[in-house]
Amino acid sequence: MIHASLASIQQPTADDRATTYSAADDGGERYSGSVLVVEAYAAIWLIVAVWLFMLWRKQASLTERLDGLERALDRAAASAEKKAKLAASGEKAG
Repeated sequence: MIHASLASIQQPTADDRATTYSAADDGGERYSGSVLVVEAYAAIWLIVAVWLFMLWRKQASLTERLDGLERALDRAAASAEKKAKLAASGEKAG
């Protein structure tokens, strides 16, 4: 039974197929290629600009943090130097 139904289905021949290209008119949205290229470049530049802005802000934050650490090191060094001088003057007095 299956064989009989398969035999009744005819396979398309080369003459049944289209030999030229014809675009399907589906009525969907159509965009110009140049508009798409400009939009793609604009999107890329926008992404790069946002990325650079974020890097700039992060760099400013890291600079502030580094300055704070340098000030803390300077205070610690000054404190250690003061303690060393007090200890040295205490040893000389004693």
